[in-house]
Amino acid sequence: APTSQPRGPIEVQGIRIGNDVGGPQSGKVGVFIVCQEHAREWTTPLVCLETAERLLRNYPSDPETKALVDGLDIFIIPSVNPDGSHYSLYDNNNQRRNLVDRCLPDTFQDPLARHFLGVDLNRNNSVGSAFDGYVGAALVNPANPVTFNQCTSDVYAGPSEVSEAEIKNEHWVVDTFPNIKFA
Repeated sequence: APTSQPRGPIEVQGIRIGNDVGGPQSGKVGVFIVCQEHAREWTTPLVCLETAERLLRNYPSDPETKALVDGLDIFIIPSVNPDGSHYSLYDNNNQRRNLVDRCLPDTFQDPLARHFLGVDLNRNNSVGSAFDGYVGAALVNPANPVTFNQCTSDVYAGPSEVSEAEIKNEHWVVDTFPNIKFA
């Protein structure tokens, strides 16, 4: 990445759209929109930001938009995985996961393989995950880590459900605002 690009963790930002017309926001149905869990999904943050911009810009003049904003509590996170995104943009355009090395000690520690480390955030949630017996994700078998070390897989689910800070952020929003019913 260029030297102008900040190094280190990037704070995740969120947007909340609504108003108290018809009652307090917390009493309205909440809608949660997240974008860019996969680092290489470069256009999805723009879709989230465009959604927010259109809701705000069209509110005064469009009755359907006004009804949506007045009737809902809307939460938007344009980039769930900003660290991975910057890495994808500047260092490895194929980066899909976050940047956390979750390989077990003494199994896969090749410093030249940094492009293959990280957790697939879509597979790190608490419902319907590989930890619940569903297929479609890679796990590490601690009983036999040398022969079954999947920590470098593009679909690595992480060491446990909700182990990643990015997914913990999403859970924090949902837990803090229990009116959220749709995502």
